[in-house]
Amino acid sequence: MPKKANNSSTLLVNVCRLQPVDYESIIQSLITSTDFLWLQSMAMDVNDKPTVYQLEQLIESELVSLWDYEKRLGKRTVKLGRVITLEEYKEADQYTTQLVSEMTSQNTRMLSSDYTTWNIEKRNTFSNLIIADYCGASSLLQRSAPSSASLHIAGQEGSDLLQLYSKYLFGKISIRTLSNLTIEQILELRRLSTFFRSEIQKKIDSHLLSNNIPLIQIEQDCNDLYVKLSEMVDAAVMDKYSTQDIGESLSLDILSCFIEPLSYFLKGQKVYDLIFKRKQRGFVVYLTKLKKFTQ
Repeated sequence: MPKKANNSSTLLVNVCRLQPVDYESIIQSLITSTDFLWLQSMAMDVNDKPTVYQLEQLIESELVSLWDYEKRLGKRTVKLGRVITLEEYKEADQYTTQLVSEMTSQNTRMLSSDYTTWNIEKRNTFSNLIIADYCGASSLLQRSAPSSASLHIAGQEGSDLLQLYSKYLFGKISIRTLSNLTIEQILELRRLSTFFRSEIQKKIDSHLLSNNIPLIQIEQDCNDLYVKLSEMVDAAVMDKYSTQDIGESLSLDILSCFIEPLSYFLKGQKVYDLIFKRKQRGFVVYLTKLKKFTQ
């Protein structure tokens, strides 16, 4: 079985057939808040060769692993990181039935026309939470509704908020898609993601660890983070740049993503990482590299 990070950042993707928007959410999760993902093996059965190739690259890099049920092994030929045995399947099914039955008895006012959809959704969620536990994951990355535009994290609200903040902040810096990131770029962003997470977590913590932060507040927080980003870039270029600092580590054409004039007279020059001292400037490095990789 591939090496995995601790359970707090390991998710199970509750989607059988991936759509392009699902892959986008998977990449966002991997470069912002998640260390490892589990996919059901049939997720590879998508009629899109580039997506299958990208998934194979993620599996090869031990960022994603596949699981499936023992009863389906005769039909599956892909390599699995976890097999759910017949006994585990029966145990999960019985427990799911019990949970749904208990919830049904508490929802006596539910209209009969709504019951079937509700029953299917609840059984699916409970069943996959149990499978997630079998795989060593603590929560799900799933669609909130059939018409949902993206996946969200269920059962781990802190990570769900981080994902939402990331989405808004990426929008502020005009990130159109993450789907074209190469595996090398994903790994590089993951190495810098600690600083990115830290800045967003400070905003989340400032709301007294609330898991119900209004969207308008999240937008304001992301505006504040964007202003901070701009100020840090300005300070790095205007106050820290000098001819003595020319080196080989950080290209100014990355900074030009945020400061347009740089592309005219400084493109291609190098500056030591000292102007972005990692502990202080990692947030800037992460976002400038992300911007560069997605142009």
